[in-house]
Amino acid sequence: MSRKPKDEVGTPEAAKVAATVMLSLGHTKATHEFEEVSISTDDPEHVTVLLSSADGRKIAVMLPRAEVKRLLSWRMIMSL
Repeated sequence: MSRKPKDEVGTPEAAKVAATVMLSLGHTKATHEFEEVSISTDDPEHVTVLLSSADGRKIAVMLPRAEVKRLLSWRMIMSL
């Protein structure tokens, strides 16, 4: 199941979640902007976060579900 941000009531435009990613591969460092973030929980072993940009770049991050559960609590999520 993929989840995308919904429109906020009373706002003129959709509330969007964006991401900035800093990658370091050896001596090469780069920062990338992504305009769309979606989360998939279809895989019982992983939570997949897909970052997409308008120019077609994508990064998929697969996080072990047990580790995500250990790191995040419902109270922590609600306090964001």
